[in-house]
Amino acid sequence: MNAGPPLQSQIDPALQSQLKEAGVRFANFLWMPSADGLIFEGESQGVRNLWKVKVDPSTLRWIDGLERLTTGAGKDTDIAVSSDGRKLAFSIRSERNRLWTVPFDPVSGRTTGPSQPLTVAGMDALQPGLSPDGKMLVFRKRRADKEELWAKSLADGRETVLTGADDFRRVNPILSNDGTRLIYVRSGPAQVETDPQVSRTLALRTTSGGDEQILTSPMQGRISLTDWTPDGKWILMSSDLQTPGRVALALFPLEAAPRAETQMRVIASNPEYNLWQGRFSPDGRWISFNAFNATDPSVSTVYVVSASGGEWVKLTEGHYWDDKPRWSPDGKAIYFVSYRTGFFNGWKVRFDPVS
Repeated sequence: MNAGPPLQSQIDPALQSQLKEAGVRFANFLWMPSADGLIFEGESQGVRNLWKVKVDPSTLRWIDGLERLTTGAGKDTDIAVSSDGRKLAFSIRSERNRLWTVPFDPVSGRTTGPSQPLTVAGMDALQPGLSPDGKMLVFRKRRADKEELWAKSLADGRETVLTGADDFRRVNPILSNDGTRLIYVRSGPAQVETDPQVSRTLALRTTSGGDEQILTSPMQGRISLTDWTPDGKWILMSSDLQTPGRVALALFPLEAAPRAETQMRVIASNPEYNLWQGRFSPDGRWISFNAFNATDPSVSTVYVVSASGGEWVKLTEGHYWDDKPRWSPDGKAIYFVSYRTGFFNGWKVRFDPVS
């Protein structure tokens, strides 16, 4: 094999139409021994199967022959092809995401009992959001190609559907501080939630029922909702809408709906870093977040910044992947997950809100 610059494979328009109609996301490609085709893992409607496509070996153009090789309901992966290209071996994985709870003492930073499941087996529960008082949980419930937003009372276990399955996908749910309102990102049902080319709107509804309220115009780019201001009037988010090429921390006012993005205000940004997972301290004075250099995404560092902006305060060493910082109830510690031991575990760093 000769070294050289990477080449981008073009896709025939007719094949592109087939891929769009099937709503397939690609992963883990493997060449056919004849070099005239690719086998890949393709996810469509929540199911990951194996697919095949013909490729022109001289131009690397995808030309024809989109074919679904497996149709099971599991996750087909670990592809291997025989040397003559006539046989295929692969693994079938069956996975479900459940939400769990474990009693925890935030002062000592230790668990105080065994963990218990919060959601039932047989369906995926994703993106949990907990109210500050710990009484209300919201999450995405996915079964096959159906997806809904649910709320669960942790006091009595009662579950309530907030948004039923329809023509939209609703992701990234964030509860207000009093647990009465829910904000989320809304897009089309077959669209990939992390694709920056997808148009999304931000929407709000109450947890007690009522109609969905549209907060923004359709937007493209990288968007992630993270928190509410303590007074419930502004939403904190990670976005590159005003900082093209880099993700910044920004606020937008609910009162500016349905075009709240026009009054967005950037709190923290850096031309070399992407900023994610912003959270307000309990007193609303500080924002914790994680930042990673766009040219070296192997390291992520936890920082805090004043809620009004200004200099960043570095809280972790900057040698590991440290992510998802969350404040203790008294605002004197920040918990985060870190890969510093080769596994993701929960860690804690103390914080003096005065100094």
